[in-house]
Amino acid sequence: MKLILFHLILTVNPLVKIITNERVILKPSDTILQFNALENDIRFFVNNSKTIGDSISYQLIGFDQKPNFSSYPEIRYTDLKGGNYTFIIKKYSGGKVIESSSAKIEVERELAEEWWFWPSLALYAMLLIGAGFYFYLINSFRQKMKVQVLRNRIASDLHDEVGATLSSIAMSSNLVNRKIGAANPEIQSMLAQIKTDSEETIYTIRDTVWTINPDNDSFEKLIEKLRAFAFQIFNAKGIELIFLNELSDKKAPKLLMEQRRNAYMIIREALNNIARHSEATVAEMHIKKIKEGISISLKDNGIGFEKDPNNHGNGLKNFEKRAKEGFMDFEIKTEKGKGTQISLLIPEL
Repeated sequence: MKLILFHLILTVNPLVKIITNERVILKPSDTILQFNALENDIRFFVNNSKTIGDSISYQLIGFDQKPNFSSYPEIRYTDLKGGNYTFIIKKYSGGKVIESSSAKIEVERELAEEWWFWPSLALYAMLLIGAGFYFYLINSFRQKMKVQVLRNRIASDLHDEVGATLSSIAMSSNLVNRKIGAANPEIQSMLAQIKTDSEETIYTIRDTVWTINPDNDSFEKLIEKLRAFAFQIFNAKGIELIFLNELSDKKAPKLLMEQRRNAYMIIREALNNIARHSEATVAEMHIKKIKEGISISLKDNGIGFEKDPNNHGNGLKNFEKRAKEGFMDFEIKTEKGKGTQISLLIPEL
């Protein structure tokens, strides 16, 4: 019995012998048949006259789990994976083996079947991800540096140019007031107002410069700034300040510049309102960590006021607007004759 090996043609494989459909006859001198990774669809033919009762058994060791029995002279294997195989065929007649033959077959492994392929691919992917993340960090760092340079320049310009101009206006109005104010009470009043407005604008600019300065980005500096401002303004009005800070440095959150600026402006304006309008003798500022974030509350024992649900003043609207811009929750509780309490919740980013 002779085994005839016939390789099905693959259009991507231009081998002449295979294209011409030439049959390869297995001879005793053929010890191994080698195929590349694309030549993995093969058929075996039993080139022998068949008599009644004849049958064959075959097994491709490395692919078949056990021998297969058939009376059909054609055997086909498709999509063989790369590796070494041994094809064994036996012919039976009357229940006895009358002929047998075998062939060793080697199919070249595809790239994806090599043991090192997937680890290498994973390593390559990790390198790509790592490189992408590295360039992202570099770009992010550069953008932050650009923003910091811009913030420093704006702060410097506001402080040096605008601040100096306003200071000059305040001093000039004061000088003019001394010279001609006594002779003209109306002009004296106007000059005094110019001086007051200029000084208040200077303080506002200083606060703006402070909030955009990158050196003041920490939450601790925000609290210290508010504490210093509260003591300064309350001492001038004879108001006792109870300052409670239960927040440790480890629990202090990181704030965005806009969030920090809005939080500062809300609390500063609330402190100003207590000093100017509340007629309070005691005020308390309480800072603590809660589940939702950082809570800053400010309350006084002053005269309070009645809130008109249909008419929010500009002050309350500004509070709500700033809180919304900083992704914060703002609440005010007040009742005439029972003081006022303001609560600001800063969520953790």
